[in-house]
Amino acid sequence: MLEISKRYGVSTNTISDWRRKGRIPAHAIDDRNQFLFEDPGPNPPRKHARKVLRSHCMRTAELLVTVGLTIASIGAAAQDSESVALAFERLQSESPTEIKQGSEQLVRLEKSDPKAREYIALHLPPLIDKGPKDYLGRWITLVRLAGELKIAEPAPALANG
Repeated sequence: MLEISKRYGVSTNTISDWRRKGRIPAHAIDDRNQFLFEDPGPNPPRKHARKVLRSHCMRTAELLVTVGLTIASIGAAAQDSESVALAFERLQSESPTEIKQGSEQLVRLEKSDPKAREYIALHLPPLIDKGPKDYLGRWITLVRLAGELKIAEPAPALANG
């Protein structure tokens, strides 16, 4: 056993452990716990090989979870952007109910998504700039929305209007 332990650079305890677990073939040659070990061929056992494999599996699992979360996050961001655009479409409706629902949806989205605020700040001022000529109720809702979200970009149009 000493000879084979030196060959693999491990202790005799490791060789005994490998033999008991069947990782290295051995045949008993007497009743004093002596064994004749077979040549394991081109792929001999390595110490800590299972720990390395387990560690590799854990890193792979962590990577897969990270990738999954990233994809989910991208999907959620895309959904939020789509939701903001749909809410803006509602603001341009002729229906007071649709306008109110769009405004409420934008307030909710703005609180949960910083990108929603950027979108609103970019797209709300041109709607307010059009003035109340098309539909006064919608224009008032837009101005209230800008005030509630503290979006200052429409202020010049309101001051000049």
